[in-house]
Amino acid sequence: MSSTGATSGSTTWRSPSPPSTPSSRASGAVPTPSRPNSPFPQTTELRTARADLRAGRIDSAGYEERIRAEIGEVISFQEKTGLDVLVHGEAERNDRVQYFAEQLTGYLATRYGWVQSYGTRYVRPPILAGDISRPEAMTVRGEWMSYTPGPASRG
Repeated sequence: MSSTGATSGSTTWRSPSPPSTPSSRASGAVPTPSRPNSPFPQTTELRTARADLRAGRIDSAGYEERIRAEIGEVISFQEKTGLDVLVHGEAERNDRVQYFAEQLTGYLATRYGWVQSYGTRYVRPPILAGDISRPEAMTVRGEWMSYTPGPASRG
């Protein structure tokens, strides 16, 4: 791990590898783009917003505003650390298994039925309840994949 890091709220992110630099690009070395290879950590603020949505303390517009803010923070962090390929961080996804199951018809999700996936990771597995269908695109849903607060401006 690189010692380059940034903090947002209660989460500290560290760059997985040193970014390519103008001098390494000028030397003719084959560029190796640097980018995160997995979702960014779910911050306390994001988890709170998700709980507030479930409890009815905020509406979906307030929740989506929090997701946009989180994506903006993730993009800003990546720009500051010099990553070459930016990702949106998957702030809209609570848990990958649950997220995709919720996008399909024919699955139900439990509220308290957590099972251990591996290590200290727990998920709420989907329950097959009928014929499976995909009513709309799941991985490029809405604005999340294309939302950024502005273009990266690096030379």
